[in-house]
Amino acid sequence: MSNDESHSRYDGSLTADHSYLGLTDEHALNFPPFTILPNKTKIECPLLASRFCLYPGEILPIITDDGDAINVLERVRTSENGYCFHLCRESPFDTNLYGVLLQLTHFRADADEISVFAKLKALQIFYFTEGVRLQAYGIEVFVFNLKVSGEAIKEEISNLMINACDPKWLYQQSQTFEIPRNMLRFLTNHNWDTLKAKIFRYYLSIGMDENFAKTKLEEDPAFVSYYLISNVPMTLKEKQSLYVESVESRITYCIDNLVARFIRISCNRHNCLLAKNGDFIFVSHAGLCQLFVNPAGFYFYVVTVKSNHLALGTSENTWYPNYNWGYLLCDCTRHHGWGYSSFTSEPKMFACIHFKSCNIVRFPVMNQSEYPPFETRELRERDWIVRYDGY
Repeated sequence: MSNDESHSRYDGSLTADHSYLGLTDEHALNFPPFTILPNKTKIECPLLASRFCLYPGEILPIITDDGDAINVLERVRTSENGYCFHLCRESPFDTNLYGVLLQLTHFRADADEISVFAKLKALQIFYFTEGVRLQAYGIEVFVFNLKVSGEAIKEEISNLMINACDPKWLYQQSQTFEIPRNMLRFLTNHNWDTLKAKIFRYYLSIGMDENFAKTKLEEDPAFVSYYLISNVPMTLKEKQSLYVESVESRITYCIDNLVARFIRISCNRHNCLLAKNGDFIFVSHAGLCQLFVNPAGFYFYVVTVKSNHLALGTSENTWYPNYNWGYLLCDCTRHHGWGYSSFTSEPKMFACIHFKSCNIVRFPVMNQSEYPPFETRELRERDWIVRYDGY
């Protein structure tokens, strides 16, 4: 794996006593008045061409050669706090500013091309009251508005392409994992040490660095829960329902149900097999499940899987530099995504399956109501909850 060149100030890590807004960070004390959105509040933020939620803790890689975008990212990198705000409004008549605060964690300019590779970490979803000018607090603002058709109209930053993958950080060797169906069993009384062991094994199976995994498990269980729902194949409805649950529920539901009971991904028209247990492939730091937005603003939520089909298409507009791409069709000739192949990079071949055209098939999944009540478990969300008293 190639080395990341990260600015020392923006390492993306959070300490054990952090708040998701980073208010204990010496670089992040100068913030305007804001309100944290309460649990179960849903705002359709046009981040990533919208109708898709970006959750706290998720990483948003950006690849761009647009001069205006590079200038904005450079200002974020050199600012005192290293934060920017992705802006949206719930309606044209709403004067409040809703959105996601983002922290710049990596910034690298390519020596051979006029382009920038950056990573932004989502910290918290909230809103500022009307009349607040974020620039006055040293916070850069990315603005994206949406048409009803779903096309993203870029304002202030033209031609900014957002990709949930950074090919410059591709693994040099193919790293795969098999979802261990019988690895985990439901426990009547959850023990945090037992859960940590489960999650640690899952983290290693999808290619996470061992030391990083240990640190996150000890310091930030909330990040653990968001990382799981970002890297376990699931429907958008399942992801949204997990988002409003507690930290504990997210972890146990992902591990004990969505991971352990997975069978296959199949065509939603004629049930053709697209991927089975063991077919998933980890090709970038973005993880297994990635989100892409094309220049027209339409988004594609995909999962990467192993493939033995040579893509004899084109490299033009490819999401992965050095890879040719072609359409991925199943036995009933339905379009399910794209195949990628390369003669110079590893893995040689893989495919991106688009979730909109497929079904995720599992053994019967236990309902949330069947879990033991929280008071019977050692693991409680109140032990992890971020408190903002005094800020």
